[in-house]
Amino acid sequence: MQLIQVKNRIWNTRHKLVCLAALGLLTWLPARAQVKELYLKGIARSEQGAYREARMHFEEALTYDRDDPDCLLRLAEACQRSGDPQAALEYLQQAEAVAPGIGSYLLATIHASSGNAREAVKHLESHLSSPYKLPSHRILLDDAFLAIEDSPEWRSLWTGTWYTEDEELLQEIHYLAGSDESLQALEKIDTELEEREDWDALHAARGNVLLGMEQYNGAIQAYSRAIEINAANPSYHYGRAQSYIAQEKYENALPGLERAYRMEPEKLELLMEIAQVYHKAGRFSKAAVYMERYLEFYPEKTEAHFLYGQICFDSGQYIDALDQFNACLQLETTDPRYFAARGKTYLKTKTYTYALNDLGMALDLDPNDHEVWYHRGLVRWYLNEREGALRDWERAARLGSFKAAQKLEKHARKN
Repeated sequence: MQLIQVKNRIWNTRHKLVCLAALGLLTWLPARAQVKELYLKGIARSEQGAYREARMHFEEALTYDRDDPDCLLRLAEACQRSGDPQAALEYLQQAEAVAPGIGSYLLATIHASSGNAREAVKHLESHLSSPYKLPSHRILLDDAFLAIEDSPEWRSLWTGTWYTEDEELLQEIHYLAGSDESLQALEKIDTELEEREDWDALHAARGNVLLGMEQYNGAIQAYSRAIEINAANPSYHYGRAQSYIAQEKYENALPGLERAYRMEPEKLELLMEIAQVYHKAGRFSKAAVYMERYLEFYPEKTEAHFLYGQICFDSGQYIDALDQFNACLQLETTDPRYFAARGKTYLKTKTYTYALNDLGMALDLDPNDHEVWYHRGLVRWYLNEREGALRDWERAARLGSFKAAQKLEKHARKN
């Protein structure tokens, strides 16, 4: 056990040194980096519904840069969701002064929720005239506007022309693709591309449709063409990466995922997604660094600890794996996977009594998992509980475990 702990410490030090530079996770942070960290922590807390904590992070970030429009917008959202619309309005006004249009949509929803159709529509007009404009279906389906949908102001708003022909075409393609009319969507795209081959958004739309149709090579080609025309759009890199992942070409997917993350670091779920792909590619050290980063923002996400535990287990870092599975079980005690994972890890460290207990707990929660029956049989065999081991392997074999059937055949021949 002591040797395992020493090896774990060496591995941890090595993989952190190798990968910290790539992620920019230095322990010293200049002022701008501190702002970014606080901003990202605020986003994470908002996503978890901890709006008061989010407000604290955003407010602290603003002490470094009081005119950051993105931070002001996020702070306003946290204020609104924490039940403080007046503070939200004040921060939105500040954001609008710095970046006109950035807060207009949220302003519209706040006024609409209070039934003030005139103010809501005024801000919606500002939003629809801004570079932050959302597609029409997103606005029309937003429940925030239910209270004013019968007002003359709302009806009058939609008599105007707010979207260009190109924007309407892309929205129509999106609608068709989402309505199981993928072939019709492709027909529209291909017809338009005959005249406008250099339209990156249309190539990306083609990639989206083909990805949904599971035509991955075609999707990769479409996204690649979009990237050739405009490499500055992170969704193109992400879409191509998803196509590679669907083909299990993990090494090909990683550059696009990492580039998408660098371009949009506020999309924190990408950290875990990148870790999963590194894990599948067998690059455990890099996967571990991304999971450590993700857990800085989401320390109470059980699935994140579970994935990190699997990464550690697969790389032979069993003490670290136990730490992560312990964290899972501190947060959630009704999921058999966590007991099973910790039990298998105890088996690897030859702490058989603990392994037997955890695997038994897993079977209490899910008696139909043949892998757990198989592993409990192994534990009993090592504890010299021969009859119990054979019974567990018999149960595992009945549930479909080929490995358990092999064990039974092997030891039956010895009798």
